[in-house]
Amino acid sequence: MVVSSRRRGVQNSAVRSALIEAAEQLIREEGYPAVTARNLADKINLKRQIVHYYFHSMDEVFIAVIRQGADKARLRFQAALTSDEPLRTLWEINSDPDQATLTLELNALASRHPPFGPRSSALPRSSAIFRHRCWYAILSSAESHRM
Repeated sequence: MVVSSRRRGVQNSAVRSALIEAAEQLIREEGYPAVTARNLADKINLKRQIVHYYFHSMDEVFIAVIRQGADKARLRFQAALTSDEPLRTLWEINSDPDQATLTLELNALASRHPPFGPRSSALPRSSAIFRHRCWYAILSSAESHRM
């Protein structure tokens, strides 16, 4: 695959962040097939070409959504570790219907779009490991308080 040498938008751009947020919102509201360059651009009132300025492909948009979601989850789990009620906090995190919808849609995308599946499966692995460590630490803490 040849990577274009044309200029791309910066990673920490406000427009790029808005595109990722818009993609996440579209996934939740209409499902992953609704995430197109046209729909993303329309959602934040920009021209469709701007999407391709910030992302090489639509797959990159989905990967950015996954990365952002993993970063948000990591912060929420870290907060749960220091919470006065860590089990309740974890329950609330895992009971979030918006996050459940997003996760289901991204899993559906990975299972129906073979080139996307293998690339995306490794991204949240560190997040899953971190989540398991959080559960272990919280449950160990709860067990030691019972004794």
